[in-house]
Amino acid sequence: MVFVNALELLVLAFLYLFRVACGTLNAANLPWFSVWWALAIRFAVFVDTYLTFVSTLQLLVFVARNSSF
Repeated sequence: MVFVNALELLVLAFLYLFRVACGTLNAANLPWFSVWWALAIRFAVFVDTYLTFVSTLQLLVFVARNSSF
């Protein structure tokens, strides 16, 4: 689970850096770059959703293995 959380932090760091780059390029009147920003957001949301799903599954498996019914 720590590995999944580290991946989520990497995705968020990438998004922040990409947003800074997009803001700089948009200031230079390059509106087409906002399309790349929109794609990056969609990709990051997809990755974050996937990682959240995986970490939830890992938690459920952990609880199932360590509980006695």
